[in-house]
Amino acid sequence: MADVVFPAFIKLQHKRDPSTEAAFVADVDAIVSRSERRLSQFSDQAQKLLMSAMAMPPGAGGGLNIDVSGLEKSAAAQERKAAVARKLAEATTTAAGAEARWTAEQREGIVAAQALAVAEERAAQSARNRASAAAEVQQVLNRETAMIGQTIAAHNKLAAANDNSARATKGHNMAMVGVGQRFRML
Repeated sequence: MADVVFPAFIKLQHKRDPSTEAAFVADVDAIVSRSERRLSQFSDQAQKLLMSAMAMPPGAGGGLNIDVSGLEKSAAAQERKAAVARKLAEATTTAAGAEARWTAEQREGIVAAQALAVAEERAAQSARNRASAAAEVQQVLNRETAMIGQTIAAHNKLAAANDNSARATKGHNMAMVGVGQRFRML
């Protein structure tokens, strides 16, 4: 290798090429379509979650009840599935490693097992995220339900106080009418 003397000068030129532009546009389209697909999946999941919450019977305070325990159980099952897939990938690698030379089928099996493990771990992470998000939403719904309950209780107290005030005013008016009639008799 030749010795390079610094400062080394590099000359870069850009030559417009339609094939690179097409490749760039195709890459951008692929990224945008993946993002659109993920956003669509998220909004579909959120809509399903809210629809299921509205279909369930109200919770203790009369608020919406999201099935957080069901989502947590689903996330735990997905985590177990991911652990099994990871162990399978490790066992496949260990079994193939026992031989000095791997066949193409063994390499494909290792790659497939590792890909499955990664996919299951991502699915488990997604399930955990959904469960924690649903738990946070449920907490907000519970707080809102409690605040609505407090507002209703305060309104009921105010209505009772207004009723008492109306009765007292009616009694005062009746007393004034009685006093007025007595003055008329004098």
